[in-house]
Amino acid sequence: MPDHHRRKIERVLGAKVESRILLLDPAAPDGYERVWRPSLGFGPERHLGYAIQWFVLALVALVAFISLSVQRVASSVTTGAGAGRAP
Repeated sequence: MPDHHRRKIERVLGAKVESRILLLDPAAPDGYERVWRPSLGFGPERHLGYAIQWFVLALVALVAFISLSVQRVASSVTTGAGAGRAP
């Protein structure tokens, strides 16, 4: 770890931090679990589902915006609004 990072961490923690890294001996029978996998309860498919859901929502909003804009322009043309008449 660079020395400036260590000093910043020491300031934040208010304690001295060693500039060494401790590694677990691979031959040790106990200690931290070596094959760790997060238990999330759901897979990456759920993230894809959320992404698809938000893209579909954006598409529906875009279609609604365009549809309402076209209706507004069409109604202003048929009523003669904005036809160049003086107020």
